[in-house]
Amino acid sequence: MKQSTINFTLLFVGACVALAGVALFFPFADMDYHVEYVETRDTPSPHKPTAYYEELAPTEQAIFERVKGGEVVTVEDDIDYPEVVKYQDQYYYLSYYSTFDWLNPATFGPSLIALVGTATALGAIRRDMRQRVVY
Repeated sequence: MKQSTINFTLLFVGACVALAGVALFFPFADMDYHVEYVETRDTPSPHKPTAYYEELAPTEQAIFERVKGGEVVTVEDDIDYPEVVKYQDQYYYLSYYSTFDWLNPATFGPSLIALVGTATALGAIRRDMRQRVVY
């Protein structure tokens, strides 16, 4: 088999594997959701809705207590957590954001597949370029 055919096959297979990894990443990647304390004010924000501590669900109240104590709380499920909570005549401003859980196999696996495919494709390109160099 000719070297150019081998290089093209490696490039094609590597590109397909990389695209498969990317395609698997988006539906299966695991997310972690974080709630973090930002600041306390005496007045509410006119741009953000305010939730009252007494009206929060018991799990949300437990999260608020931990966040108020300075902890960044991480939860597995996406919850609609309020950005402003009124508690004892103070308005607590919170930040709610998500990150990928890279240690979860559902996130790490597709990422690794995409990297292996990309490395294979780039290796095929490098191998082909090395064979075409004239000394």
